[in-house]
Amino acid sequence: MSVVKKIRTFLRSVLGQRAVTLLKKRRKKTASVMAEKMNRRVGHVSITYKDVIVCWGGYQKCDDLNNADEAYCRPDEIVVYHPVLKTYTSILAKGDFPYPTSGAAAVVHDDNIYIIFGFTRFYNGHIFERHDNSNSIYALNMSTYIWRKIEPTSSIEGVEPLRADKHSAWVHKNKIYIFGGYGPPPDYYSQDKYPRNMAFVGDQPDGRGWNNHLVIYDVETNKLSWPNMYGEIPCPRAAMSTVCTSTGKVFLFGGRVASGRLGDLYVADLKDDRVFWKNLYPASLVVPSLPIGRSWSSLTLVDNEKRALLYGGFDSYERPLSDAWLLDLDSCAWHRIERLDRCPRLWHSSAYSATMSKVFLIGGVQENLFQPITPDRNINWHLEAMDILDLSPPPLLSLALESTCENIDLLKPALKTSCLPQTLLSLIQAHRQKDRVIWI
Repeated sequence: MSVVKKIRTFLRSVLGQRAVTLLKKRRKKTASVMAEKMNRRVGHVSITYKDVIVCWGGYQKCDDLNNADEAYCRPDEIVVYHPVLKTYTSILAKGDFPYPTSGAAAVVHDDNIYIIFGFTRFYNGHIFERHDNSNSIYALNMSTYIWRKIEPTSSIEGVEPLRADKHSAWVHKNKIYIFGGYGPPPDYYSQDKYPRNMAFVGDQPDGRGWNNHLVIYDVETNKLSWPNMYGEIPCPRAAMSTVCTSTGKVFLFGGRVASGRLGDLYVADLKDDRVFWKNLYPASLVVPSLPIGRSWSSLTLVDNEKRALLYGGFDSYERPLSDAWLLDLDSCAWHRIERLDRCPRLWHSSAYSATMSKVFLIGGVQENLFQPITPDRNINWHLEAMDILDLSPPPLLSLALESTCENIDLLKPALKTSCLPQTLLSLIQAHRQKDRVIWI
């Protein structure tokens, strides 16, 4: 008998059925708190690992007029959501984990999730030291839940990747590609060592700005390199959206540079250490059949890498967006999908469940981040629930689990004598407790 069942039996014998009902309500409340915790954040990353969605990092923006601070999410914690079982798991990992960070990028390679760069809250011991951009890479092993900091060598002596946040990253074979972002310029003594077609556009008095640098981290050799880029190279930008197929084709959409938010679309072919870019839709092309320029949107590979789903973002007029578009990766044609429109959402993350054929939109805000809070305009910044975009009817497995659990009393005798595989019986048992939260 499980621990939960023992507790229920004890409470029923001592306090009656009301205690069991209260226990169930408490579990549901805890699950709702965990769902809110996963979604009340911006600047985070969410990524699909096997059959689950892993969420890490970011921060919560305070709604209080008298409190302009931001609460960074615990850097040692990941929240794991199982799309089939609808369960949340909070895992406090060990090892050399990152500092609290927003605006990082994440990729999966084998059993490791790599957290790349970002805007970091640095500490000296337990004392806060400063906020700054980072060029550090960390890896979380999903089998052991142990973090480690990557200490790579460089192919160019004395040269490091530019420190940046709101950049993009993708993985192909054993290489992680890191593109663009916002942060400090190249060091004066090393700026001439980067490839000449990499550019930087300055912004603030402190010298930070946008770049289009591309750096490769080779997982096998633990080495950084700067590939040669050819063709129509994207201009410097940050907060763009990218996807990479298993065949090494990269699609890059939008982003921000200076005061403009772009609607251009690029495709690149990855060939060894060379990257060939082609501009499919220039930023100057504005027609109803194309998405308008934006930053802080999400682009997600779906349908066995045949299409990519674009959602939301922030346009050049500082309007939060709520439109959904599908990009056909063969014809490179955009298609507006109004049935997938939900609420406005920007600076969110997205993840795809192939089993469920759904895209999950996680976190973000629905308001203009640059508009100040005033006494007559108190803003509830965060979205407290994920949006789920159904790309096709629910799969048979999901429907069968739902129906079985709704009629479990009628089916109990059959389940005891059935020849169902143990894995499927375990799924049914877990799905019956889908409101639970697991702490590791």
